[in-house]
Amino acid sequence: MEIRRATVDDAREIAEVSKAAWQVAYADILPESVLSAINASERAERLVRQMQDGTAYWVAMDENGVAGFACAGKSHEPSVPADAELYAIYVHPGRQRSGIGGRLLAPVVAYLREEGFEKMCVFVFRDNGPARRFYEKMGARFFDEGTYKVAGVEYPDTSYIWEDLADLEARLL
Repeated sequence: MEIRRATVDDAREIAEVSKAAWQVAYADILPESVLSAINASERAERLVRQMQDGTAYWVAMDENGVAGFACAGKSHEPSVPADAELYAIYVHPGRQRSGIGGRLLAPVVAYLREEGFEKMCVFVFRDNGPARRFYEKMGARFFDEGTYKVAGVEYPDTSYIWEDLADLEARLL
């Protein structure tokens, strides 16, 4: 398994992993109509624009291509006391529970620390138990509840915070 910084050439595979992960992880949270409408080509185009605008992405590569990805940067939510945000971390459903998520998190945290960030937040659907357990296992603490809008409908979500990225980086080594 190779973990590396993603390039625009990875965008299509990242989008396919994102689509597959959403369709499995959110099957009991979001309506089927929303999940079936996910368009990997549109996601890939958006990913390319984000990368060109400076959003940092990483990919986990195995013999089948992109097995997972993560992206992070400056926090978008001023109400959460963290300067960085884990925007996304997804592993292909067929490759989950094999340690890829933790391996992806390590270079993300190293990058954020190099950029001077100290605390990181992440937002997750309240009803996404596996993701919440992953973040808790990785040392994040629950911060708050809120909502996240998808296709014009608000769904309950939660936020988590890692108070010390230096501590998290040491734990991931």
